[in-house]
Amino acid sequence: MKKVLSLLLCALLLLPCAALADATATDLADTADVLVCNGGSFCLAVCADGTVLGWGDGRHGELGIAARKEYYRPVECATGLDGRQIRDIQGGNNNTVYLLKDGTVYTSGIASHGAQGCGVSKKSNNVPTQVPGLTGIVQIGAGFGQCAALDSDGHVWCWGRSNYGQVGDGSKTDRWKPVQLSLENIVQVACGGKHCIALDSEGRLWGWGQNEKGELGSRKNGKAITSPRVITEAADIDIAAIAAGTETIFLLDTEGRVWSMGWNRYYQLGCESFTGPCSETPVQVSIPEPVREVCAYSSHVMAITTSGNVYIWGNTSHGQLGTGVTTTRSMPVLSWDRGNAVSGSVGSLVVTMYTTDGDVIVTGFNRRGQLGYKTGRECRFWKANGVNLYTSTVVEAWSVQ
Repeated sequence: MKKVLSLLLCALLLLPCAALADATATDLADTADVLVCNGGSFCLAVCADGTVLGWGDGRHGELGIAARKEYYRPVECATGLDGRQIRDIQGGNNNTVYLLKDGTVYTSGIASHGAQGCGVSKKSNNVPTQVPGLTGIVQIGAGFGQCAALDSDGHVWCWGRSNYGQVGDGSKTDRWKPVQLSLENIVQVACGGKHCIALDSEGRLWGWGQNEKGELGSRKNGKAITSPRVITEAADIDIAAIAAGTETIFLLDTEGRVWSMGWNRYYQLGCESFTGPCSETPVQVSIPEPVREVCAYSSHVMAITTSGNVYIWGNTSHGQLGTGVTTTRSMPVLSWDRGNAVSGSVGSLVVTMYTTDGDVIVTGFNRRGQLGYKTGRECRFWKANGVNLYTSTVVEAWSVQ
């Protein structure tokens, strides 16, 4: 689950810097080569030299290493994969999907319901294992047991859990191997908790899977949509990119505005004029500057603007804002105003960000070590340099403030 791309420029809004911890800068030669990815309670980072580091919950093989346990400090992981060949990583609840630059796909973690796509019934994959039959893949997604892959011909492949039809092949049968869906000319795909969405070359938004909270449009279409259908409720939005949360979806339009649909229990829709429990139609997220990336998970959301600022909203009870506040925020809060955020990811009650200074910056819940250090159950302020991505060596994390 996660994310999404691009566009525009705009103004810099400032929050008092006293609320933000100073980041320790690290000279990084090539920021474009650095990836950060959150799953449920774990994080992965691909360093500039190709080293893959991971920390947090690895009890199910999520980190791709043989020893299944919690890691409170970053360790080398993704055994057998060369990080220099990794194009993208997507984290699900207890599983990870890796896309290599040659278009092949690997998985690790929970294997129940077919989440590993290997065609074999087993509990988990401790180390990354190639998904057979997938070639020419250009994008991947991971949800709560289901996975998706988009190939260079515009076809979507799905596998894994399908109790709500989230595999999208017209059934509610778990699929242990990838199946090709009845979609063509797709340019983006994203997995939510138990649903998936896809954007085609004509700008149409498709969805399948769970629809109990209106995340795929009108609930008159059913609580479970087993085959892709056009989400007509989003037809008037000129969509540039898509993202999906547990029971939500987010649409980024060509002007950098963000639109949301679905569950709103923790105000994760982020709309000032909408306070209902869920929305079956898109509502505009109240962010005052253009956005280029949206990251979503269960109950909180992060947006990175074109100016490099960060807004966060929803359930921030464990310090995900990074400003010291631990109350749920119904509107997006400018929680990082330094204009140097490159990319980010969110997991279960945790936020991870990467900056042009070469810092991995984390905040939020730390029950499984997902903040990369052992002291403290949660972190209410942003913390920098749990990992030095330039030298790929572990450096001392800041103490809890």
